[in-house]
Amino acid sequence: MAFFQLSPHNILRHMRRRPLRTTLTLLQLVLSTLAMVVAVSLYLSDTSQRGKGEVFSVSALTAGQYSAIFLDGFQQQDIPKLLELAPDVQALALFYPGTYRPSVAVANDLFILPRIAEVSRTYFDLMEAELVSGSFFTSEEVTRKAKVIVLSDATATVLFGDVEPLGQELMVFPHGEPTPITYQVIGIFKDRGNINYDSGRVFAQAPAYIPTTSVTTNLLVLARPGAGAAAREQIIAASRRLYPRVAIEGEFLIDEPVRSSLLATDLNPNVIIFGLFGIIAFVLGAVGIFSQSVVAIAECMSEIGVRRTLGASQRHISFEFMAEAGMLAFLGGLVGMVLAALLVPPLASWIGEDLFSGIHLDFRPLASLAVLGSIVIVSAVLGFFPAWRAGKLHPIESLHEA
Repeated sequence: MAFFQLSPHNILRHMRRRPLRTTLTLLQLVLSTLAMVVAVSLYLSDTSQRGKGEVFSVSALTAGQYSAIFLDGFQQQDIPKLLELAPDVQALALFYPGTYRPSVAVANDLFILPRIAEVSRTYFDLMEAELVSGSFFTSEEVTRKAKVIVLSDATATVLFGDVEPLGQELMVFPHGEPTPITYQVIGIFKDRGNINYDSGRVFAQAPAYIPTTSVTTNLLVLARPGAGAAAREQIIAASRRLYPRVAIEGEFLIDEPVRSSLLATDLNPNVIIFGLFGIIAFVLGAVGIFSQSVVAIAECMSEIGVRRTLGASQRHISFEFMAEAGMLAFLGGLVGMVLAALLVPPLASWIGEDLFSGIHLDFRPLASLAVLGSIVIVSAVLGFFPAWRAGKLHPIESLHEA
C-alpha cells in the first residue's frame, strides 16, 4: 500500500481543502516575489553602473582664451597612441560641438537646429546614449566620412512628423556654405535634454550627430575607476608629446567632469531602502508559508495518526507536506516573476526619472529565476520542519491531539 504519493494531483488536492487560506498565501507569495525581483533587478542595475570611471573633456585652447584654436588638433588615428601613453585612460572619443544653428532642409521645409555635433563612434558609449531605433554610425563610417546622421527622437519628430525617419534624407547647410550636404538618417536616440551630472555640470545634448570629418580640438576621456587624477595627468602629458605645436602656442585644458566617478561605495541609499523592503517582503512570504504549513498539519493530525498507524513513515509524511509548501511557493513565485517581467519596463521610466535618477532599471531573467528558486527552497524547508515534528509523534498521540 502506497502511503506516500508525491504527485501534483495529490498536492493540489490537499491545497484545495483550504481554498481561502491557500489563495491568501499565494497572493502573499506573488507580492513577495514581485517585490524581491524588482529589488534585485534594481540593485543589479545600480551596481552594474558602479565601478565606472570619471568622464571629462580635454580641449586645445588659446592660452587664457575660451575659443578653441585649430592647430594640430586631435585625430582618429592618434587614439591608439594616446591610450598607450595614458594607461589609466580606458577610452577616448573625438567630438566637436559643431556649427551653431545650421539650417536643415527636409523635402520642401526648412528648419534651424541648435547645432549638429561631429563625433567619433565611441562618443555614444562614453555618453551612454540610448538607442531607440536604427544604429549609431560605425568606426568604418567615421573613417570614410560617410554622409550619415543620427537624430534625437524629439528632433526626428519635428523634422519628419509621423513619417518613419530611418532611411530618410535631409540636407544640411553648413554655416557660411552655400552648397548643402545630404545626409541619410541611420539611427534615433533618446533625447535626454540637459543632462545633470553629479559634478553639478549641465551637459547640453546635441539634437543630431554626424561622423567627425576632420581634426578636432575636443577630446572626451573615460578614466579607469578610481584613477581620475592619474588619467588627467597622463592624457595631458600624452597630448603635449603628440601635439607639440599646441603645447607651445596654446594649452590643453581639462573641463569639469561630465560624469563623476561611480565607485561601489557610492551605492544609492534609495536602492538600499528598496532592497530592505524586498527582504522584508521575502521574510513575510516565508512566514506565510510557515503558518500555512503549521495550520495544515494541525488540521491533518488525525489523518497523520491514521497513516502512521497503517505504517506510513515519518519521512513520507514530512516530505509530503514539504512538497506541498514547495509547490505553493513555486506557483506564487512563478506568477510574481511573470508580473515583474511585465511591470519592470513601465516602472523603469518612473523609477529612473523620479525616484532613482540615473539608474536604468532592467528586468534580469537569471536573477528572477534565482529569486524563485530561493523562495521555493526556503518554503520547502519551512514546510518540512513542522511536518517532521508531527511525524515524530506516536500515532496515538497524533489521534489524541486531533
